[in-house]
Amino acid sequence: MEDVAKATGLSLASVSNKTRILESRALVSRTTRPGTRKTFLQAQKNLLGIWQNDLLTRRQRVDPVLAQLPEIIGRFQKVADDDCQKQQLRILRDYYDQICKIEEIYGLLLVEITETVKNQNMDK
Repeated sequence: MEDVAKATGLSLASVSNKTRILESRALVSRTTRPGTRKTFLQAQKNLLGIWQNDLLTRRQRVDPVLAQLPEIIGRFQKVADDDCQKQQLRILRDYYDQICKIEEIYGLLLVEITETVKNQNMDK
């Protein structure tokens, strides 16, 4: 990591923090070699696979929320009686509509990535 810090002009602490972020996304991994304290970084080469996993993980987190929102909106709609609550209800409906659209786009992207990964694996 010292080499990265030197090459980029960033502090070692900054490089270490950024590396942790990249590690959490499985984009890089750290390794060490016996007899040295030096840390070596290795970049992940299968970026489509990582993105595919990220989209699947996102779907697993978001789908349960999306499934519950219509019921929540329905319950809130029954009790929303003043202008402030009706405005909040509109915001909640808009939020739900936007999230559904985003998830639709992510779904299409996931299909394309999955197909690309599948084709790449067939070519090997």
